[in-house]
Amino acid sequence: MNRDAIARVLGHAMVDAHFSDQLKADPAAAAKSIGIHLSTAQVTALKHVDMTQLQQTGSLIRNKLGPQALLDQQQQQARMD
Repeated sequence: MNRDAIARVLGHAMVDAHFSDQLKADPAAAAKSIGIHLSTAQVTALKHVDMTQLQQTGSLIRNKLGPQALLDQQQQQARMD
């Protein structure tokens, strides 16, 4: 299992509330939307993550980072497009 892929997906969910919602609904599609292909084992692992807790932690991080988090997220998305 590629830990870097999982870390990137979870990290993205921590700073992007919309992505976190997508990840909760469909991990494979959410990861694909940011250019990451997940194996079946990785999708299964992500389905067992407590997304409510992840979203709460992400909210705390976004609140502490403020506007800088949004700017960084927009820059990252622009690079992927």
